[in-house]
Amino acid sequence: MGVVVGFIVWICADWIVWIVLGPSWTDTARILQILALSIPIQVVAATSGAFYQVMNRMGVLFLAGLVTSSLNGIGMIVGALSGSLVTLSWCIVVTFSLSFMINYLLLYTMVFQIRIWKFARTSGAVALGFVSILAALDIMTRN
Repeated sequence: MGVVVGFIVWICADWIVWIVLGPSWTDTARILQILALSIPIQVVAATSGAFYQVMNRMGVLFLAGLVTSSLNGIGMIVGALSGSLVTLSWCIVVTFSLSFMINYLLLYTMVFQIRIWKFARTSGAVALGFVSILAALDIMTRN
């Protein structure tokens, strides 16, 4: 569902901005498009907490939260210091993606006890596909 919602928001960004914010804000549609790319990542990442809890690994959940929130905060600071909302949006998408990978790396290796190479093999293909999609979307939407 996250992929569908993200795609719809990306396609309809102009309309969404126009309806919600008005015609004077149409330039912000590009920012909404970029942020829409993180919707599928956030939907899947939101499921990880339940796995930590069911497996009674709250310490690892805390570690994952600490690492990923720090990474996201650093990305937002770097993006904000750039002075560009587009750069800030890309920093958010990139750090959410990295946080997702770190979170699931910890989940697979420390909670499920799955070896890192198996995680990397599976997740590497997903990450490569995601990066390819991001690159293609960025090329298609450049002004």
